[in-house]
Amino acid sequence: MQETTITLLAIAGFAIGFPLFWMAIVTLISRVGGWSELAKRFGSDAPPDGEVFKWCSARLRIFCNYSNCLRVTVSDAGIHIRTLVFFKVGHQPLFIPWRAVHDLKVRRYWRYSSAKLTLKDQTGDWSATIVLYGWGLAERLARGFERARAA
Repeated sequence: MQETTITLLAIAGFAIGFPLFWMAIVTLISRVGGWSELAKRFGSDAPPDGEVFKWCSARLRIFCNYSNCLRVTVSDAGIHIRTLVFFKVGHQPLFIPWRAVHDLKVRRYWRYSSAKLTLKDQTGDWSATIVLYGWGLAERLARGFERARAA
């Protein structure tokens, strides 16, 4: 009887403890990696319209990688980025308008390419860098950036 009680308590502890631990880790990643800072400036829950790229990756700051867990939508208005549902805690969806993208550099590698976005506010007091990876994403971002600059 006592062994059954211990087993049930262990299962209940794991069922409650693991999700809390996961949420704490994911929130910590958001804060350390800079996502929460971007969300203060570019947070948006509006549903995006545009070309969708699934299973994308990003690098924020120097040590924070989001590998194959992003959905990026590119439109004429800007870039919408959101995480998969498992990483949603602490990661509000972002909408980065083209006017906030100060510079965009595409790097081509053997099998993929990346787009390095330099974001700045209009006063020049704040800046951030995001590197996005995904099949065809860098090229689409470059086209959108050029169109926004031409307009």
